[in-house]
Amino acid sequence: MKTTNIIILVCVVIIGLFTWGYFSKGGTTASVQGVSTSNNSKGLLTATEKFYDFGTVSMKNGNVSREFNVTNASDKDITVDTVITSCMCTNAFIVKSDGSVKGPFGMVGHGGSVPPANEIIKTGERAF
Repeated sequence: MKTTNIIILVCVVIIGLFTWGYFSKGGTTASVQGVSTSNNSKGLLTATEKFYDFGTVSMKNGNVSREFNVTNASDKDITVDTVITSCMCTNAFIVKSDGSVKGPFGMVGHGGSVPPANEIIKTGERAF
């Protein structure tokens, strides 16, 4: 009788964990951090959009992408030292207004290294 109770308990726990995992899965998101959404901020990069929800992304349909428009609205050039992502499954690039591209940048850890960005965004310049 005791073995039967243990087997039932293990099955209930497994079913509960499966149900919790299935219903708690959310969409995929992207965000730009360390920037302001106000053009009145001095000394900061500004972004027209800081967050985007991709919803559910199907791996079989290929990659998805989103451009974030970032502007240096300050009166000084700003150096972007580092660009990192929050997931090993994502890559980020810096695309300057002249069309030059730097990257890919990814997540730190798990054996992966992220190269330094060291990209200067001049006063009034936009990058994506």
